[in-house]
Amino acid sequence: MDVEALGAPAATHFDIRANPEERANLARRFGLDQLDSLAASVSVARNLAGAISLSGQFKAEVVQTCVVTLEPVRSTIEARFARVFSPSAQSGAETFDEIFLDPEADEPPEPLEGGVVDVGEVVAEALGFEINPFPRAPGAVFAAAPPEPSEAAKNPERSGPFAVLAKLKQGR
Repeated sequence: MDVEALGAPAATHFDIRANPEERANLARRFGLDQLDSLAASVSVARNLAGAISLSGQFKAEVVQTCVVTLEPVRSTIEARFARVFSPSAQSGAETFDEIFLDPEADEPPEPLEGGVVDVGEVVAEALGFEINPFPRAPGAVFAAAPPEPSEAAKNPERSGPFAVLAKLKQGR
């Protein structure tokens, strides 16, 4: 989206939907079996300092593979997102010896280059953050086989440090 035409502080609202080709590309990118739908409602505004605020919400229908049963798992993901872009933000090309990150602080603005914000990419990144990395089918339980008991557990009197000392003592 070309943000040069945005006036301050009025916001522009719009809805977007991913087409089948975009959904297939996003499914490959995020390791999904399918991305059945992706729709977002977005608001973009310029503040008096020239920074662009982008916020919205999305809803996606995804199909993933259960990590336990390997069955398909369908789920709905709904989330909100917000990003700020500024022409004065640093591009990250600089190197720093030390950086202090405050987990409670707001995200710093991202660089606005060429007066363009890729709204679709912002929505795609928000989706990527929300995807369950270990989906499970309802009721799927990972039951690991109990470990084989060690030789020491089977015969405690013939192993362990005291058994070794007893063997040394007998060898005299």
